[in-house]
Amino acid sequence: MFEPPGECPVCGADVHEGAKACPGCGADERSGWREIDFPEDAFDYDEFLAEEFGQNRKPTVNPLWTITALLLVLGALGLVLLRGRIF
Repeated sequence: MFEPPGECPVCGADVHEGAKACPGCGADERSGWREIDFPEDAFDYDEFLAEEFGQNRKPTVNPLWTITALLLVLGALGLVLLRGRIF
């Protein structure tokens, strides 16, 4: 268990002798001066990505969006051509 003076185990700020809480983050005996041991291999980022998104996942575009974009472009082109003939 941490006791002042020293470096706050939560944020690293200097805690002076007799301090009741960390001046940097407010941690104290009840809220955060506990030493926490995190295993070094607790989280494998590459494994997480593989499980979450698949190994070789490539972004794909839904064909419906492609068709919608094509129709919008053709409609805009049609309006430009019609407007040119009418006026």
